[in-house]
Amino acid sequence: GGPDILELVAYVTGSGYRKAVVNSLQNNPEQPSVIAEEADVARSHISRALSELSDKRIVQSHGGDSRTKIYSLTDLGETVADYVPED
Repeated sequence: GGPDILELVAYVTGSGYRKAVVNSLQNNPEQPSVIAEEADVARSHISRALSELSDKRIVQSHGGDSRTKIYSLTDLGETVADYVPED
């Protein structure tokens, strides 16, 4: 059972922001501000993408305070990331 990987891949690639987050986090946990800088998009977009991806159990956060929170891909997220094109 569990979520269909290809459905989740389609979900991620359906948004440039979600895709940027997943590509950025692959094998590389980071803070939202760093992801935003790397993707060259507003942090608000990255924050929204992170919360959407958290809901789908694709990313997880570590640490309490939102300023210092680090995000990483879950095991599921790493699997999904393997199917997400770099660009």
